[in-house]
Amino acid sequence: EGDSPRVAEKSVEIARAMKVPRDQIRHIELGALFHDIGKIGIRDDVLNKPSRLTESEYEHMKLHPIVAEQILSPIEELRPIVDIVKHEHERWDGKGYPMGLKGTQIPLGSRLIAITDAWDSMVFDRIYRKALPHEVALAEIEKNSGTQFDPDCVRIFCDIERARLRSAAPAAAP
Repeated sequence: EGDSPRVAEKSVEIARAMKVPRDQIRHIELGALFHDIGKIGIRDDVLNKPSRLTESEYEHMKLHPIVAEQILSPIEELRPIVDIVKHEHERWDGKGYPMGLKGTQIPLGSRLIAITDAWDSMVFDRIYRKALPHEVALAEIEKNSGTQFDPDCVRIFCDIERARLRSAAPAAAP
């Protein structure tokens, strides 16, 4: 199952809060569900490495959005999500991959998935590290607002998550 259903759920939640049209929300949801499909073309030793990737391993990993495009493009029903999946690793400041898109050149769905995928990788255990507390993960997302992430999407995401944390917190004693 992996992280894709969680990433999809959170991405849809932000899109709804942003009043994104329903058909676009469905594309965002599907894009999130398929966001890691290109990793099928990445060597297992790179995917499952428990330590930091070398430069050549990282370059190999950066191929997965192109592999995703090659897998999804021939399937007519999935063509609307190809760009969402392909551009999930672009950065708001233009320093991402595979195309170096910047700002609103990046599809909205990709911008949302970038945030929710980063969140998921921080708040759940990974091979290479334990989960971070939610407040620490929120601070990291906010720290990367305007560089890695779309600031408007970050604000909405953080508002939603902080409201969730407040509602889950035990009530203070009288």
